[in-house]
Amino acid sequence: MMSRQGLSRLFHWSGLNALSPLGESGQYVRILAYHRIVDDHADFPFDEDLVSASRDEFDKQLRFVKANFTVVPLGELDAAIQQDKPDERLCVLTFDDGFDDFYSNAFPLLKAHDLPATLFVATDLIGSKEIIWFDWVVKMLKENQGRLLSVNNGEFHEVVAKDTPRRMLDYLKAVPDHTRIETIGAIERAFGCAQPADGHPGSRMMTWPMLQEMSLDGMEIGSHTCSHPLLRRLDHDSLMHELLESKRCIERNLHVECRSFAYPVGGSSGFSRELMKSVADAGYLYACDYRGGVNYRHKLDRYALRRIHVERYVDYPYFCSRLCYPKLFSYFR
Repeated sequence: MMSRQGLSRLFHWSGLNALSPLGESGQYVRILAYHRIVDDHADFPFDEDLVSASRDEFDKQLRFVKANFTVVPLGELDAAIQQDKPDERLCVLTFDDGFDDFYSNAFPLLKAHDLPATLFVATDLIGSKEIIWFDWVVKMLKENQGRLLSVNNGEFHEVVAKDTPRRMLDYLKAVPDHTRIETIGAIERAFGCAQPADGHPGSRMMTWPMLQEMSLDGMEIGSHTCSHPLLRRLDHDSLMHELLESKRCIERNLHVECRSFAYPVGGSSGFSRELMKSVADAGYLYACDYRGGVNYRHKLDRYALRRIHVERYVDYPYFCSRLCYPKLFSYFR
């Protein structure tokens, strides 16, 4: 079977991507999911799986998107659909978490191309020097490779290896939220780690003045909760606090309506139909999952919007082919 890269290169270099409007109208809404735009991720001390592209790669992607799609913020999706232009191919650019490399690396390129994006931020961390919990876990484990780690009465017990950070994150996403917090504390005690008071420049969130500047310049700011917990692992009161307070915080600081939401870890472990109802009850109009795929323009599942992941393995032909033939390439992650 041809690989996704092989198929995408065939489509790209043969000119099939340029013909895609003939076989595919604007029936799909493409929502792209980014995390971080970072140039040099060699020896990256944090979660390198969150690096979506370099600045040059992102610039090239934006040029292709601008030439082939109509880009709108997520919060304006209904208005764009109601214009009833059936051949218009709508695209939404989204970024999760709120790392400050968006402000320094992505925002200038978006401005240069006059394109909007939707940022989902964890409001407790905005303006804070705290390292977000998943980056902190990865950093501790990377710095202690070769040492024995045994936490939660041996439930996680092994010598720390190169693949331990990924498996530890998978473990932490599958346990109750109080167990996640307790386990992170146990790792800190096991290795004598403490978060540095000044944080780390490689894992720092934006500030409210940065967000205010970008909001005034056409960027949409949505919620990614207050503290980036796994929402399905919370009790109802804690869940509603994360949904409501993050929304209020954005509206209070930026003086704009917060319409959009993204589920942290929004796959099978972080997403449910019950959770969708809570998000709607909190007053959001849209919510993005992290399952791969596209959305039917006239049948939007507005609290379970699928996204096309942009990650380090996505080269330019694959990026272009996935956007031109989203259903075909949805079979590949």
